[in-house]
Amino acid sequence: MKNIDLLIGNFFESNTKKLPVGISFAGNYYQIKVRSILNIDHSISLIYGLNNKTYDSETDITYIVLNQKKHFSNTLLIIKHISKLARKDKKNKNVLFYNLNIYNLFYFIYYKFIKKARIVVLLADAGFLVEKKISSQILSKALLYSYGLLTLREIPELRKSQSRIEVMPGIVSKNISTTKKNKTPNTVLLSGSLGITNGLLLALDYFHNQTKFKLFITGVPYLMSSSEFESILEKYKSDNISYLGVLDYKKYIDVLTSSEFSLSLRNPKDIEHQYNFPSKIVEYMSYGNIVISTLNYPELIDEIYLKTEFTLKGLNECFTNILNISLKEREFIAKNAQDFVISHFSEDVLKTKIDNLFKM
Repeated sequence: MKNIDLLIGNFFESNTKKLPVGISFAGNYYQIKVRSILNIDHSISLIYGLNNKTYDSETDITYIVLNQKKHFSNTLLIIKHISKLARKDKKNKNVLFYNLNIYNLFYFIYYKFIKKARIVVLLADAGFLVEKKISSQILSKALLYSYGLLTLREIPELRKSQSRIEVMPGIVSKNISTTKKNKTPNTVLLSGSLGITNGLLLALDYFHNQTKFKLFITGVPYLMSSSEFESILEKYKSDNISYLGVLDYKKYIDVLTSSEFSLSLRNPKDIEHQYNFPSKIVEYMSYGNIVISTLNYPELIDEIYLKTEFTLKGLNECFTNILNISLKEREFIAKNAQDFVISHFSEDVLKTKIDNLFKM
């Protein structure tokens, strides 16, 4: 496999439950996992904090701490750091970027045009492709100069301008071990960013009247205040609905492993989900859960997940049908899904795809 000299992303290695502003738990975990699997020696991570500064961690990560309100100071800090890199003159031939944004674009320009490095972009957030802002158009143009792209879902628009593209919506371990004994029948998990566009109200509205099912909710409020979130939970308070808060990874996996179903309820009319990638769905499937999704994903075959409309009626029809399916049939669906994602999205597959992108 080609050696990757440098990862440039926005992650934070810490045991704390709280992450810097702008970093999701899923994105943070994904980058740390990629760094470990690909055995990347050094990384540069751009994060938000109170004071502009640069510091090195004990795990060979250089953190560039930016302030959300001080754009000029942020730019100056990055330019100073790049000048320092230039003086060291280390030959980074293969550089992996996690997403592109207006700040790490400075590093992209430096490594592409000055250091003549091969740059592969792991594109998890492609929202700027449909935005009209000047900054978004600049980022879209920059992608044309990358050596290759690893996207988390198929994006037809990119195929028109970039031929070196690999698609991989998630990473799963071949060593995951789950059996039907782990699962509690009729338990349902809703996890992640908890907002209206992500199905929070839809799920609560349906399950608070469905005592045959037990709904577990984990994650953080999305596009609403804590008080609004708490008010919604109070309104739909029910014995069969439990909000577990933000869990550490081990506790989250315990809940995931014991649940039979996982929900992915994204509003298909919301433009923010246009390039949504099924990494959470892949994770759910890898732990033997049956996934109910409001979106169709070309990266997954139809037989391994259930679809529903983003409506109360659609969700009701879906779970009414589920109650008519035997436990043995449910286990068959879950096992097929698990086998599919392990064979298509394993760590070895990631290494092969990255290697292909960095090859001449």
